[in-house]
Amino acid sequence: EGGVRGGDSVTSPAGAKRADAPWQNNMSMFKPIEVFLRKYSARTRPWIRMHPDVASVTVNVALSDDGALAGGALLGVLDGRVRALPRDAGDATVHASSLLHGVTRVHEGVRYSLIVFFKQKAG
Repeated sequence: EGGVRGGDSVTSPAGAKRADAPWQNNMSMFKPIEVFLRKYSARTRPWIRMHPDVASVTVNVALSDDGALAGGALLGVLDGRVRALPRDAGDATVHASSLLHGVTRVHEGVRYSLIVFFKQKAG
């Protein structure tokens, strides 16, 4: 089954939540502003450089198992280090859009993700 990983950056592998992540307790203070599918493969988009997003909060839902690919790992800069964020299909990674993240080169297989950007509501 899928799981949710979220927090100021991303929760620890043990799933501990961080108190300084405003969406942890009240996602109603955010509204979705963009939803799209992302496809990575050796023949199409093989990777994406490290980057921040442009919203307040990003939800990235894995639609493929990392284990079914050669490459295509989601990376994030956490605690000053680049770390792989392994996921199974259905897992959601929730992070502040300011988090630097990217995807390593896909050598074999196809990686699909559903991306949802949220913006904090005014007032």
